[in-house]
Amino acid sequence: MKKNLLILFVFTLMLFKLDAYSQCTPTAANQVYNLQFAEPGNPARYGGFMCAMHDTLIADTASGFGNNYRFRDGDGYGIRLVSGDAITISIIGSLDTISITMNDTSCAGNVIPSAYAPPNVNNTLAFTAPYTGMFHIVFNKNGFCGGTGFQRLGGVMVVLTNGGSISCPSAPMNDSICGAVAMTIGTTYTADNSYANNYDAYDSLQVVPAGYNCSPPNNTMWYSFTPTTTTYYNFTLSSPACGLYGRSGLIELNGASCDSSVILATCLNSMNAAGTSVMTKVLLNASTTYYFMIDGRGNSTGVFNVMIDVAPPPPANDTICNAVTMLINNTYNGDNTDALPTDPRDADVQAAGYNCSGSISGSMWYKYTPAASGNYNINTASFANVGLSTMISYYTATSCTGTLTMVNCYTGPSGNNLTNNATYTTFMTGGQIYYFMVEGANNGNTSGTFSIGITQGPPSPANDTICGALTLVLNTVVIDDNTNALVNDPMNQAIIAAGYANNVCGTPNNILWYKFTAPDTANYVIETTSPATGGLHAHVGVFAATRCDTNAFTPNPDRCYEGCNIGTTKDDTVKLNGGITYYIFVDGYQGSKGQYTIEILATASGIYSMDVLENTITIAPNPTSNFFRVKFDQAVTENTKIEVIDLLGRNVYHSTIKSGSNASDVDLSGLANGNYIVKISNEKTILYHQKIVKQ
Repeated sequence: MKKNLLILFVFTLMLFKLDAYSQCTPTAANQVYNLQFAEPGNPARYGGFMCAMHDTLIADTASGFGNNYRFRDGDGYGIRLVSGDAITISIIGSLDTISITMNDTSCAGNVIPSAYAPPNVNNTLAFTAPYTGMFHIVFNKNGFCGGTGFQRLGGVMVVLTNGGSISCPSAPMNDSICGAVAMTIGTTYTADNSYANNYDAYDSLQVVPAGYNCSPPNNTMWYSFTPTTTTYYNFTLSSPACGLYGRSGLIELNGASCDSSVILATCLNSMNAAGTSVMTKVLLNASTTYYFMIDGRGNSTGVFNVMIDVAPPPPANDTICNAVTMLINNTYNGDNTDALPTDPRDADVQAAGYNCSGSISGSMWYKYTPAASGNYNINTASFANVGLSTMISYYTATSCTGTLTMVNCYTGPSGNNLTNNATYTTFMTGGQIYYFMVEGANNGNTSGTFSIGITQGPPSPANDTICGALTLVLNTVVIDDNTNALVNDPMNQAIIAAGYANNVCGTPNNILWYKFTAPDTANYVIETTSPATGGLHAHVGVFAATRCDTNAFTPNPDRCYEGCNIGTTKDDTVKLNGGITYYIFVDGYQGSKGQYTIEILATASGIYSMDVLENTITIAPNPTSNFFRVKFDQAVTENTKIEVIDLLGRNVYHSTIKSGSNASDVDLSGLANGNYIVKISNEKTILYHQKIVKQ
């Protein structure tokens, strides 16, 4: 008959919820282990669950419960079992009934059959491992006791009821910096940080204050490298599918000894997930020993690989003076994997107004000189999984060493999942050299393959610039589309200086221009409409100027108006002075493009002719499902036209009220639900202009 082996696990539980369970495999029979947590800066509490023998326990007496240890619901620890191992888990000295459950820790997604996990009874759970692996012992109790948010217990006893032995590995040799494994070029080092200490005083007191900003390190393991040549090196961190979800740091010491103070601690790279690989290019000086620290994101533990190698030479167009000259209608393939993280002209790019991402890294350069002024397309592509998530900025300069002036920057396609293409249209001046810098965007793959090319863009609308402004006629609808409008307008800075970019409108882009000379000083309505499909989300700016070629704008007091959203009509009331020419532009909100209409109306009310104020017009019902009636208080003295106009400015209905009549029914049953404009006029004037809703 097998003799039961008793293993008592008594542990203190930290004052905060674990992000990941610590893992421990108990071994020798009849030994007592304390699996203890850490509080940084408090030597009385230890770091992480450690498979090591300790002699003392920390009592929690603050709330009067005596020698009890506390935990939050869902806390627990990991235990590695072989298929068939049977254990009994018991709570010692609890003041409450605490449920115990077993969960699988494998990222392979194993499910524990219910037959192997019977319900908790009186703070005790019997469990038989259905397969070999790591399991979580989890403790829960609904509600909190003592008013502190923690449950209390005296300890936990785990009994291996079917004999055998359970092993408890010690921490790895390179769990601390002085045990760092010395790396050689091109060698892959495989390790597992599952049993690394969760807390290391050196990490907290030396590494973090020296600039390590990946978040507090935990479960760290250390490697060192002393280069013989000053050059760039590639440091690669990877893991298998169920391995470490990790990150790395580069540490430089103030001295030759491993316990010297840290003078530099940099967060090198961070994996997107377990089962991925991340490589960082670093410049290392000959004869200096560097330390690489590996730790788990969110307390992650598991198998990982590290390797250091000499970086391949960078591509030729890694610097601006070696920029690839592009010809129109050609495609140029690139890969910035081996591009250097810094560029000799990075400071000049920043001085030119660079605002694309947090920092410049891995940039490659291209240049293009258009033969003639006009719209051009910048076409970029990124390829699935291995593709670069592109960030493109472009500049003007007389030469590669001349002063750079930034034109714009934008985010191109991402290569994280699918092959993606993007086209960005911009105006270029004939004969001007444009330099294009391609780099990795911070929100995706920062290195990889891509393509770039230039093609002729569509012609911009005639009113894309202020001197091509269309003249607006009172009570006349203009249909327009800013899809091919240039993002950068020559007047953008003057518009901003006049106060347009406020908390409503923001920076102007994709704008089209109109002008209107007010016949009288009065309130006018600028009405914009947008169709539900292919419509523009518009903002409207109103400025006075003596001529179109001046930068001296006199802003209207409100300067900027919200305009229509997609699928809506918006009326903005503006006071204009008689005889003054106003320049009005429609702007795509946050780069919005699409169709819209614009019209200036004489007043904010529905009646627009003073001649008919004594003959009131009513339209009802509004909204309507099919029919509505137009009714005058008195019979009209001349034929009067009724028109219904959709949001694209198209006349979709018309009829006539004959002279001597005072009413007419309008049938909208053949039209789609939505917003329409009812326009009533005679040969002399527009009598009425009002929105109606069919629903």
